[in-house]
Amino acid sequence: MKQAFTLAIAEGFWLTGMRLPTEAELARYTPCSLGTVQRALRGLSSDGLIDRRRGSGSVVVDLDGRLSDPWHIRYVAPQDSPDKYLELHTRIVSRKEVFEQGPWNEELGETGGSVTKIDRIFALSGGINVYSEFYALTSRFPEFLELPQDKLNGLNFKKLIAAKYKSPTQKVRQRLSFVPTPDHVAQSCGIPAGGISPVLNVLSFPLIGEAIYYQDFYLPMGEGVLDLGFAIRTA
Repeated sequence: MKQAFTLAIAEGFWLTGMRLPTEAELARYTPCSLGTVQRALRGLSSDGLIDRRRGSGSVVVDLDGRLSDPWHIRYVAPQDSPDKYLELHTRIVSRKEVFEQGPWNEELGETGGSVTKIDRIFALSGGINVYSEFYALTSRFPEFLELPQDKLNGLNFKKLIAAKYKSPTQKVRQRLSFVPTPDHVAQSCGIPAGGISPVLNVLSFPLIGEAIYYQDFYLPMGEGVLDLGFAIRTA
């Protein structure tokens, strides 16, 4: 039932701002019980696809506004700055096709093919450097391996995937871990080797289907506020 409702939203049967039928109506017009309908609607609300409003029903949320916003590396600018976030530039460190298995393979739904791995430096005003390791299936997104490497500098990968492959990011899973700083990260970011780095792992998802990309951000141990946005939760 949840999958059928998700498809209805993805294919435009239920549009942004549209009010869904009531739970009782959905149970009456479908072969599903009221409990099944309620569980499906709770799942859609948890996924951020609908807004359940007590006394006024469920409404399809506006997903477009979220796509244009930065999601991952958003360091808050000082209070006296005219900008909300620090200015950000990206620089390619390396790019290669990877055939060995890693946690990204299972997360991306591929255990036998190759992934394209792109390492970048996210350089922010104020002297903050973040090291990024980006993974995407080579067969699904060949552009990342085919583009001239210098064209990847400053490129918004999320927007490229949305525009060229019609696979926009609609939600992300974020996990924070603390690991020994790899030598290549320490050398590229100019930080001492042998320490511990917080690593923000981001898994990007479309409205339905397998994950789009897998990305690790090695965050600096220094002053700064990283805005991770809001999470949608249900009781």
